[in-house]
Amino acid sequence: TCTTFPIMDVHKVRFIEHDPKTIDSLAFSDIAERPRLAVSRSDSSIEIWATSDGEHYYKDRRIPGRSDTSVEKLVWSGSRLFSAGLSGHIHEWNLVTLRPKETLNSPGGAVWCLRPNAQRTLLAAGCEEGMVLLLDISGDNLVHVRSLDKQEGRLLSLAWQPAGDYIMVGGADSTIRKMNVKTGHCTLRITVNEFYHRQTLIWDLKFLGNQTVVSADSLGNIQFWSCKHGTLKQSLLLHKADVLSLAVTEDERTIFAAGVDPKIVRLHRVREKSGAWVKTDENVKHTHDVKAMAVAGSRFLVSGGVDTEFVISPVKDFDYQSSIQYPAFFDCSRRFSVAAATRTLMFQSNTALKFWKMPLKDGLKSPAGATPTGSEEKKKASASVDQPGQSDSEVSVTGSEVSVSDSSLFDTGGGLPVNFLDINVKGPLHILSSAISRDGSLVALSTIEKLWLYKIDAKDLRARCLKEDDLPCYKMAFYGDARGETMLVLATIGRGVEIVSISTKITAGLSLDHDARRLERKKESSGHPVIDFEVSSDGWYIATVDIRKRMCLYSLESCQLLTKLPRIEGQPITLAFDAASLNLILFSAPEKEMFAYRIPEESFVSVGSVEFKGGTKKLCHPSGMILLAGEENVFAVYDTRRLILVRCQGNYAGTPRMSIGEKRKSEEVHHINHQTVRSLPLILFVASLSSSDLVVVERPWTEVVKLFPPTLVKDKYMT
Repeated sequence: TCTTFPIMDVHKVRFIEHDPKTIDSLAFSDIAERPRLAVSRSDSSIEIWATSDGEHYYKDRRIPGRSDTSVEKLVWSGSRLFSAGLSGHIHEWNLVTLRPKETLNSPGGAVWCLRPNAQRTLLAAGCEEGMVLLLDISGDNLVHVRSLDKQEGRLLSLAWQPAGDYIMVGGADSTIRKMNVKTGHCTLRITVNEFYHRQTLIWDLKFLGNQTVVSADSLGNIQFWSCKHGTLKQSLLLHKADVLSLAVTEDERTIFAAGVDPKIVRLHRVREKSGAWVKTDENVKHTHDVKAMAVAGSRFLVSGGVDTEFVISPVKDFDYQSSIQYPAFFDCSRRFSVAAATRTLMFQSNTALKFWKMPLKDGLKSPAGATPTGSEEKKKASASVDQPGQSDSEVSVTGSEVSVSDSSLFDTGGGLPVNFLDINVKGPLHILSSAISRDGSLVALSTIEKLWLYKIDAKDLRARCLKEDDLPCYKMAFYGDARGETMLVLATIGRGVEIVSISTKITAGLSLDHDARRLERKKESSGHPVIDFEVSSDGWYIATVDIRKRMCLYSLESCQLLTKLPRIEGQPITLAFDAASLNLILFSAPEKEMFAYRIPEESFVSVGSVEFKGGTKKLCHPSGMILLAGEENVFAVYDTRRLILVRCQGNYAGTPRMSIGEKRKSEEVHHINHQTVRSLPLILFVASLSSSDLVVVERPWTEVVKLFPPTLVKDKYMT
């Protein structure tokens, strides 16, 4: 039956310049069934993607980057993740604390390539100054064993012989060298072709089991060399520019090649004895340079590069229709928050928090999505800690740089959103998480090392740092308890979930209550930190999700565990509370199914599924789910492509979910009444400001593409 949905005013916010970052490296873990995927970007951040069904991936966690470093290469050794970059540091990462577990400084300068041997005992790193470093990873530590003979020029690529006796090294001097691991000497030197005496760059190397080395160079060549004699066995010119990356399947029957020419070429071995390779097909899955590729066994190929999106394709069915494209703005809703009481929108960039005042409905005089520029927005006065002689309108905050606008701009009837405050964090560390209180007076932010608490004065538009603590957090949120006090929930790194009381009785400002309460978790869960949570609007309950994707429901008053929620097969799960009816709503993206946990009855039911017409497989994982203010049982589920309004039954009647992991036939799941809002650009965030209006943060892809470097110039017919 058709049910009408509420008519709401929508603030389309398109002036926030949140731009995705280029993909520099991709690496699959060694796990056969459900390998994890590591993705490094140009802002030195590292994303860990996981899969629950072996096919669809979701972002499991994100290691924030730094402004003074880069991550050029990622490699896995079992469950251990290593990275290297142009800063000359080689890191092993702790994927729980999101910090480096071990760090080694390269004596050869910047590290361009990194690869472990087949035995997973040694890690080889190629450096700027022509050195190959051998690192022992057989134990728990990262130990520098030795360096091979120094060569001329930069080393861009390397490949291990399967037995581990030799390393093939490709440089920026048109040369491929064979290095003996035991002696450290160069035993073979291969010189590739040059173009008008310009040195050829060897961008990638692969070592096959039949003693054949595959090279990809800056002339667009894919060449096969004999490792024993150094002779050229076969050469293929299939690209019009540099070939930047090669990927070989586990059975060594298929090779993929891609580069500046964005097409991905698939090669297949047709003769076992002679090892001849032929091009079988090619496909264009990207608009710009493809900088990295990786293969999970012989099943999936992942590719990514300058266009910021990565694509996972089946190896056997290598076409665009069977590929899954993961948008660049996936799961960026955590970067946004709203203070509904003061209609404040907060955006978290890598190094700053930016605040906008959203206009009232009666004050809207311009079309939705208009950008305040020129005379429509007055310039802000900038203040810095290190600047002497600041005026009265400027703010000085320890450890931060703050920009404040004129107080007359703090007006909701101006017709356009106003950027009234910026808080810039000094130093190389990027922001990990942030939160704003409902009234917009309190702001908290955390890097990987510290947490800061700020007080914003609405009258003077001043921001003051009230607390600095060594308490980094995965996530944080403000809420009001039954006594009317402001509380701060912290999903800390290493200390569990802490609930902090914020006192306003001190005249000098705010202070954190040092007697923080913690959720009482069982011993078997203490070693698996909570990385996500959702707090009910009435401040009575909190639902947590730990690093193993196990969900629990707690009472915020007693900090006691109420129940463990059944584990749902599909991940990720999006959470939202319906405080009026005391229900916790969950939405599973792969199953496109909505669940409800009835808190009074302590029952878990399947409410139904959402049926998407025309392109169900193209549905992205949801970025978030919210309960519309002033509406009963009406939720908004959104991803980067569409906004979906879902109306559940009043009592959340549904099929009981009796056991964890229980599977049901598709005909047993009924469809929920819903409405899809189409023709929207890329959606970053959706929030309810009041019962009559929504704020939708969008980023038109045409604006993002303008920031990319130009693509390879292609000859066109009749030009």
